[in-house]
Amino acid sequence: MKNKFILICALLCSLQAWAAIPSLVVKPLSGKECITALGSIGKVVYSGDSLYVYDVAKNVVFSDLLANVQHIRFSDEQLSTPTQVENTQTNNGLQVKVYPNPTQEVLMVENAQGDVLRLYSMDGRLVVTQAVESGSAQVDMAELPTGNYLLLSGNQSFQVIKQ
Repeated sequence: MKNKFILICALLCSLQAWAAIPSLVVKPLSGKECITALGSIGKVVYSGDSLYVYDVAKNVVFSDLLANVQHIRFSDEQLSTPTQVENTQTNNGLQVKVYPNPTQEVLMVENAQGDVLRLYSMDGRLVVTQAVESGSAQVDMAELPTGNYLLLSGNQSFQVIKQ
Protein backbone atom coordinates (compact mmCIF):
# COMPACT_ATOMS: atom_id res chain seq x y z
CA MET A 1 0.00 0.00 0.00
CA LYS A 2 2.84 2.40 0.90
CA ASN A 3 4.59 1.69 -2.43
CA LYS A 4 1.38 2.44 -4.39
CA PHE A 5 1.00 5.75 -2.53
CA ILE A 6 4.59 6.72 -3.33
CA LEU A 7 4.09 5.75 -6.99
CA ILE A 8 0.88 7.83 -7.22
CA CYS A 9 2.59 10.84 -5.59
CA ALA A 10 5.53 10.56 -7.98
CA LEU A 11 3.16 10.35 -10.96
CA LEU A 12 1.18 13.40 -9.82
CA CYS A 13 4.38 15.39 -9.27
CA SER A 14 5.66 14.51 -12.74
CA LEU A 15 2.32 15.48 -14.31
CA GLN A 16 2.35 18.78 -12.43
CA ALA A 17 5.91 19.50 -13.58
CA TRP A 18 4.97 18.62 -17.17
CA ALA A 19 1.98 20.98 -17.09
CA ALA A 20 4.27 23.90 -16.22
CA ILE A 21 6.57 23.42 -19.25
CA PRO A 22 6.63 26.58 -21.37
CA SER A 23 4.93 25.80 -24.66
CA LEU A 24 3.90 27.36 -27.94
CA VAL A 25 0.18 26.89 -28.56
CA VAL A 26 -1.19 27.28 -32.10
CA LYS A 27 -4.99 27.17 -32.39
CA PRO A 28 -6.40 26.71 -35.90
CA LEU A 29 -9.89 28.01 -36.73
CA SER A 30 -11.04 24.40 -36.85
CA GLY A 31 -9.51 21.44 -35.08
CA LYS A 32 -7.42 20.97 -31.98
CA GLU A 33 -4.68 23.20 -30.61
CA CYS A 34 -1.10 22.19 -31.42
CA ILE A 35 0.87 22.41 -28.15
CA THR A 36 4.65 22.11 -28.46
CA ALA A 37 7.17 22.48 -25.64
CA LEU A 38 9.47 25.40 -26.43
CA GLY A 39 12.53 23.24 -25.82
CA SER A 40 11.50 20.88 -28.61
CA ILE A 41 10.82 23.59 -31.22
CA GLY A 42 13.50 23.79 -33.89
CA LYS A 43 12.05 26.77 -35.72
CA VAL A 44 8.85 28.64 -36.52
CA VAL A 45 8.57 29.78 -40.13
CA TYR A 46 6.15 32.11 -41.87
CA SER A 47 6.60 31.47 -45.58
CA GLY A 48 4.34 32.80 -48.30
CA ASP A 49 0.95 32.70 -46.62
CA SER A 50 1.55 29.68 -44.36
CA LEU A 51 2.82 29.06 -40.83
CA TYR A 52 5.11 26.10 -40.10
CA VAL A 53 6.35 24.84 -36.73
CA TYR A 54 9.28 22.38 -36.85
CA ASP A 55 10.68 20.31 -34.01
CA VAL A 56 14.42 20.01 -33.37
CA ALA A 57 14.55 16.91 -35.61
CA LYS A 58 13.22 19.12 -38.49
CA ASN A 59 9.81 17.37 -38.53
CA VAL A 60 6.75 19.55 -39.18
CA VAL A 61 4.58 19.55 -36.04
CA PHE A 62 2.13 22.18 -37.36
CA SER A 63 1.40 23.72 -40.74
CA ASP A 64 -1.57 25.68 -42.05
CA LEU A 65 -2.43 28.84 -43.90
CA LEU A 66 -1.93 31.79 -41.58
CA ALA A 67 -5.49 32.87 -42.43
CA ASN A 68 -6.67 29.61 -40.82
CA VAL A 69 -4.84 30.29 -37.53
CA GLN A 70 -7.11 31.66 -34.79
CA HIS A 71 -4.30 32.48 -32.37
CA ILE A 72 -0.73 31.81 -31.33
CA ARG A 73 0.25 32.09 -27.69
CA PHE A 74 2.85 31.09 -25.19
CA SER A 75 1.57 28.94 -22.34
CA ASP A 76 3.22 28.44 -18.97
CA GLU A 77 1.24 27.97 -15.76
CA GLN A 78 3.91 29.97 -13.96
CA LEU A 79 3.11 33.06 -16.05
CA SER A 80 0.23 35.15 -14.79
CA THR A 81 -0.97 36.15 -18.26
CA PRO A 82 -0.05 34.28 -21.41
CA THR A 83 0.97 36.18 -24.52
CA GLN A 84 -1.61 35.83 -27.23
CA VAL A 85 -1.65 36.97 -30.84
CA GLU A 86 -4.90 37.11 -32.77
CA ASN A 87 -4.79 36.77 -36.55
CA THR A 88 -6.71 39.75 -37.96
CA GLN A 89 -6.37 42.10 -40.89
CA THR A 90 -4.71 45.51 -40.60
CA ASN A 91 -7.04 48.39 -39.79
CA ASN A 92 -5.38 50.92 -42.05
CA GLY A 93 -4.85 48.57 -45.02
CA LEU A 94 -1.06 49.10 -44.93
CA GLN A 95 1.13 46.04 -44.70
CA VAL A 96 3.59 46.02 -41.81
CA LYS A 97 7.16 45.67 -43.10
CA VAL A 98 9.85 44.10 -40.90
CA TYR A 99 13.41 44.10 -42.28
CA PRO A 100 16.18 43.02 -42.54
CA ASN A 101 15.13 39.59 -41.40
CA PRO A 102 17.34 37.85 -40.40
CA THR A 103 19.11 40.72 -38.67
CA GLN A 104 22.29 41.18 -36.69
CA GLU A 105 21.72 44.58 -35.12
CA VAL A 106 18.79 46.88 -35.92
CA LEU A 107 15.37 45.66 -37.07
CA MET A 108 13.32 48.22 -39.02
CA VAL A 109 9.52 48.20 -38.71
CA GLU A 110 7.32 50.26 -41.04
CA ASN A 111 3.55 50.75 -40.89
CA ALA A 112 3.55 49.40 -37.32
CA GLN A 113 0.24 49.11 -35.54
CA GLY A 114 -0.25 50.47 -32.03
CA ASP A 115 2.03 52.67 -29.96
CA VAL A 116 4.47 49.97 -28.82
CA LEU A 117 6.29 47.01 -30.36
CA ARG A 118 7.01 44.02 -28.15
CA LEU A 119 9.71 41.44 -28.86
CA TYR A 120 9.46 38.06 -27.11
CA SER A 121 12.03 35.29 -26.89
CA MET A 122 10.79 31.82 -27.79
CA ASP A 123 10.48 30.93 -24.11
CA GLY A 124 7.81 33.63 -23.75
CA ARG A 125 9.91 36.32 -22.05
CA LEU A 126 9.42 39.94 -23.09
CA VAL A 127 12.93 41.07 -24.11
CA VAL A 128 12.35 44.44 -25.83
CA THR A 129 9.64 47.08 -25.73
CA GLN A 130 10.00 49.79 -28.37
CA ALA A 131 7.86 52.92 -28.85
CA VAL A 132 6.38 53.49 -32.31
CA GLU A 133 6.53 57.02 -33.74
CA SER A 134 4.59 57.89 -36.91
CA GLY A 135 4.11 54.19 -37.68
CA SER A 136 7.86 53.38 -37.73
CA ALA A 137 10.37 52.04 -35.24
CA GLN A 138 13.88 50.66 -34.98
CA VAL A 139 14.37 47.70 -32.65
CA ASP A 140 17.95 47.32 -31.39
CA MET A 141 18.71 43.60 -31.27
CA ALA A 142 22.52 43.88 -31.18
CA GLU A 143 22.83 42.70 -27.56
CA LEU A 144 20.30 39.85 -27.86
CA PRO A 145 21.45 36.24 -28.25
CA THR A 146 21.22 34.54 -31.64
CA GLY A 147 17.85 32.83 -32.16
CA ASN A 148 14.20 33.18 -33.06
CA TYR A 149 11.93 35.88 -31.64
CA LEU A 150 8.27 36.86 -31.90
CA LEU A 151 7.58 40.53 -32.68
CA LEU A 152 4.13 41.91 -31.86
CA SER A 153 2.84 44.98 -33.68
CA GLY A 154 -0.71 45.73 -32.59
CA ASN A 155 -2.56 42.50 -33.26
CA GLN A 156 -0.04 41.11 -35.78
CA SER A 157 2.93 38.86 -35.08
CA PHE A 158 6.16 38.30 -36.98
CA GLN A 159 8.94 35.79 -36.59
CA VAL A 160 12.28 37.55 -36.37
CA ILE A 161 15.63 35.82 -36.61
CA LYS A 162 18.68 37.28 -34.85
CA GLN A 163 21.97 36.07 -36.34
